[in-house]
Amino acid sequence: MKTNFIKKNWMKYLCTLLLCQASFFNLNAQSNYNTKKNVLIIMVDDLNDWVQGFGGNNQVKTPNISRLVNRSVVFQSAYCSAPICGPSRASIFTGQYPLTTTVYQNGHHFREYPGMKNIVTMPQYFNRFGNYRTVSAGKVFHVPRGYNNRNNVESDYPYSFNDLNGNLHRKGDMGTLLPQGVVRTNLTEKFNRTGVDLRSNNIVQGFKDQFDWAATVKDIRGNTQTLEKTEDYLSLDFVAKFIRNERNTQDRRPFFAACGTFRPHTPLYCPKEFYDLYKNVDIELPHVIANDLNDVKVSKNWSALHKAILDSKNGKSGISKWKDFVRAYMANISYVDACIGNLLDALDNNTFVKNNTIVVFVSDHGFSLGEKEYWTKPTLWEEISRVPMMIYDPSINGIQGKKINVNRVVSTVDLYPTLVDLAGLPKNNIYSSLDGVSLKPLMEKPTRTWNRIALTSRDKDNHTVRNQRFRYISKNGGYHQELYNHDVDPNEFNNLMQFSGGNLKSVNDNELNRRVLNVLRNALNTSKNGSKAARKRILAHGVDQTLTSKSVNRIHSNKDLFVSIKNKTLNLTQNSEFAANTKLYVYDLIGNKIIEKEFSGGHKLTINAKTLASQVYILKVVQNKGDVQIFKFINK
Repeated sequence: MKTNFIKKNWMKYLCTLLLCQASFFNLNAQSNYNTKKNVLIIMVDDLNDWVQGFGGNNQVKTPNISRLVNRSVVFQSAYCSAPICGPSRASIFTGQYPLTTTVYQNGHHFREYPGMKNIVTMPQYFNRFGNYRTVSAGKVFHVPRGYNNRNNVESDYPYSFNDLNGNLHRKGDMGTLLPQGVVRTNLTEKFNRTGVDLRSNNIVQGFKDQFDWAATVKDIRGNTQTLEKTEDYLSLDFVAKFIRNERNTQDRRPFFAACGTFRPHTPLYCPKEFYDLYKNVDIELPHVIANDLNDVKVSKNWSALHKAILDSKNGKSGISKWKDFVRAYMANISYVDACIGNLLDALDNNTFVKNNTIVVFVSDHGFSLGEKEYWTKPTLWEEISRVPMMIYDPSINGIQGKKINVNRVVSTVDLYPTLVDLAGLPKNNIYSSLDGVSLKPLMEKPTRTWNRIALTSRDKDNHTVRNQRFRYISKNGGYHQELYNHDVDPNEFNNLMQFSGGNLKSVNDNELNRRVLNVLRNALNTSKNGSKAARKRILAHGVDQTLTSKSVNRIHSNKDLFVSIKNKTLNLTQNSEFAANTKLYVYDLIGNKIIEKEFSGGHKLTINAKTLASQVYILKVVQNKGDVQIFKFINK
């Protein structure tokens, strides 16, 4: 009896000891695990600002994305670097503009372009210099990892993402333009096709099969279609399961995980439950005006797709069909939102991971639904170039998370250097060579001085640049140009460039427009024709902030006027007397007038600049009619 008693108590003691030891090692593992921040990137395809929190269509229901909005730094003026999937994604993950990568189309993998074979992508940087595990699922690069059930070279495996010793495999792919194995003749049996048949219209071949939409009830095998069985859900659930498993993993290295959905890319198929969300909703169409194309140059068949959608031969009145397409787009956004909800649940239910993970949400570019009689992409207007983008960082937003709005202009090319900075990784020559700039200072102080210009490129001859107030577009190498003032024209209805006989004549309206045009045109020309370093400087700061050894540079001036600055005092000296009613202006780099002064006579003038921040400014002196002298100076 005594022996049995000792054995029983010894077993209890041993079990207690093992449990304590396991708890100790688990706590110790968590302690080791939390030394570096994880990164989770959620990418959505063809998503414009029609999500709650970004000021777009308020009818769209996105409760899960709103969860992330309410605890993140939300960039209200974020712009893509390319208005098409492949080039945009290559830009995001290489940290380089298309002008650097020369990737302008979807047809080839980005590593096939000159100088791109050995470029270090964002996940590679984290793996190489932070010892991060890297994992992906769904559409991240243009062709996703696991597409067609294989590790696809075009998804940049194994360069950007490793296979974690073969333990993780693809669970979901990009999806198909049409349900796989189903031809249009019998599509109505299982997919209730309701879209626009473009085969009889004068439409580019690539669009013919994309303008369909349907509430899917059964899959291609005739089985009931549920949210959990859809490709985008499986893609994001792959990463959700990875996160849930982190509590039990033996590998304590931090992770870099990226996942992406194919929807709301057309064709707009998603489960019926998401169409039902808008079944009885009076759909609001995008704001358009008559004759909006009168002040811009477009191709002859520009409106063919728009007219096809409005064609009553498709079974409904034009406006009804337009509303059906908008309803389908909204339904697919809500479908993507549900997929994201499952991923966020996995993160929120694992504080072991959540409290130490940076979360990024971004779309590759926007989407047009009839504005300027245009659909989908890739144009250079606001609907396409502006994207929803946000970053949650527990060190900035707090563990519980608080929403921080940032209204300054940023670019998706800035994500790479920003995440390196937030994660505290070393900043080496690769980091310095990135085209983007870190947004961490802006995240920490959203009201700071920030003169960023966003560059979006369709190809080598078609670009747009956007500062805080204006958009400038140059097409066909400058043959066609557009300028919009977003302070008064957020829909870009009024092109401020005048035309005569279809040719560019002059900039319309006032001096501000002319001055802004010169700044933005100079930024674009420097980006295209200047050095890579000059491009980075001018887009980061509004104008090239590089000065000579002097603190003042002449931009346009005669030799009679001399300008110097010392101890934040601006000194102007002229051999001849200043003309009567001479006017002096000081502007910041986004065109705001800071100082205006009028004076006459004398040879010297002193301006107190102590109230101005220590940065670069533009000085303009206007004496006689047509005598305009411009200087660039740094206030120090």
